[in-house]
Amino acid sequence: MAVQRADSERLRESFAEVLRSQALEASHLAGMVGGDADLRDAVGEMLERVQKTARSLHLDHVEQVAAAAARAMEAGGGADALTGLLDACRAIDPTAEALRRILVVGVAEPEGGGDPLLRFVPTIDAAVEAARQEAPLAVVLPIAAFDKVGAGAGGSGAGGSGAGVDAGSLEIGGAERFADVPRYAWGHDDDVPCRLAAARAGALAYFAAPLELRTLAARVRVSALTSGDPDRLLLVGPAEAVAKRWVQALAGLPVEVSVLHGRASLLATLEEIDPTLVVLAGPHAAELALVLRGHPDWWDLPRVLVADELPVGLIELVLPASLPVDRLRIQGLALLERARLDSELRAAERSTGVLPRVALIRAAERETAIARRTRQPLAVARIDLDEPAALRRTHGSAATGAAVRILARALREALRTTDIVGRVGDHGFGVLLPGASASSIRGRLQGVERRFLELAASDPRLARATATAGFADLDEGADGLFQRADLDRVRARRGR
Repeated sequence: MAVQRADSERLRESFAEVLRSQALEASHLAGMVGGDADLRDAVGEMLERVQKTARSLHLDHVEQVAAAAARAMEAGGGADALTGLLDACRAIDPTAEALRRILVVGVAEPEGGGDPLLRFVPTIDAAVEAARQEAPLAVVLPIAAFDKVGAGAGGSGAGGSGAGVDAGSLEIGGAERFADVPRYAWGHDDDVPCRLAAARAGALAYFAAPLELRTLAARVRVSALTSGDPDRLLLVGPAEAVAKRWVQALAGLPVEVSVLHGRASLLATLEEIDPTLVVLAGPHAAELALVLRGHPDWWDLPRVLVADELPVGLIELVLPASLPVDRLRIQGLALLERARLDSELRAAERSTGVLPRVALIRAAERETAIARRTRQPLAVARIDLDEPAALRRTHGSAATGAAVRILARALREALRTTDIVGRVGDHGFGVLLPGASASSIRGRLQGVERRFLELAASDPRLARATATAGFADLDEGADGLFQRADLDRVRARRGR
């Protein structure tokens, strides 16, 4: 029995993800078929499942392409038969990042084919042309070519130790093709000078030649598809040996390392990078720590000094300059983790002016303890945009972002100042309502929904946008408050 068209956009997207996974699995196996009849039959069965899934989602084009690929496989076609199917699956949803290919520059394609989501090009010029044809998920470049794509000052610091391939020329004006594409570096051996040059140029990782393509694809894909930004570490005034030690310690981690050798442009660099953690080194480290401590914008920026002795009268965290790389890696990871948590707890969620998720969870723990101790009522609410995926497909991610900001404003205007609002998910918010009785909460939440409609009416893109709320209270128990509130929200939406 075919699955009917899903009423829920979330459910439809889940089915579409299954379809993309099936097509990708079939493409991987197709490259290994050769003369193996059993394997060819297995790929045929996978393509049949793809057809059925596409039919259940009313994706006629994908169904037709899958059928054509199945016929090509039966006729003896190889992995090329799956190219059209993968392209069709990429087009299901413009946010299907998982099927965008990684460009690998200066590496010959392995014999017999490889990962279908890796595209090999010989030069930078060829990479620019490939980027014109399709937006890559990421680009892996020889370290010697970083200056060719505008990687920033110091990007060519590898000198002659790069990969030795023809970097090509970007005089034709193609560098902007890689402006927002995550960049990774590769070069001869796993030596520190190349790693340091890659870190200064903004590479998210450095791979030693010869490349192990399976490892490369996995690491780049995980990093490029991560939901959060990488940690950003700024090294200020380090000696070359100190910089090398930090780069070595953080190698292979999702950390962007930037190095500022002078101190004159420190504040401008902080504005540009907005680092997670600042490492102050060199003879002026203590002086710069005092500057940051007294600055109105950067006084609470997490920082650490690298010095053999703690300067008199300065209370700062200090790490020895000669700390071994293995211990520095452990210390660095702990410092970044604490700095990230402090940042989340310190600042309100910038785009909406409400608490970030981690701060809301902490507040919920505190309010629950207070309510139990004082025997006062406590409720939590969950309010989400309805069908955000449909809004994104119709009007783009900018409209979805505008709807989220308007919903946050509606919450701030319609609720009490004592209620606590924070982000829960990409398109929803959680609310703590201390001292609120269950009889009054539903009316308040309906007021939020109405205010959202009033505010959204000023934006033509949001003409059909709605939001639904649900709540749960402490009388039913403290476990899973937000989950119960979300279930109540789902029931409320179904009851409309």
